[in-house]
Amino acid sequence: MDATQNHYGTFDFISPMIFLGVDRYETQTGLFSTLKRLAAGRQYEDFLALTDNPDDVVQLIEQWPPEGYAG
Repeated sequence: MDATQNHYGTFDFISPMIFLGVDRYETQTGLFSTLKRLAAGRQYEDFLALTDNPDDVVQLIEQWPPEGYAG
């Protein structure tokens, strides 16, 4: 749901999308690279991350509070 919300500004704000598991979300499925392509040039482009480190997830959530959708 976050991808749709971020892409269309459904709830008038952008939320970070942080994926835990490089192998799962890039190597096995290609999901992350697909989302990066969809996000190119859009407000949520800088709110996407992929990591294998749970500490990175926590840090990024703290660093990226939701922001208003600029349309």
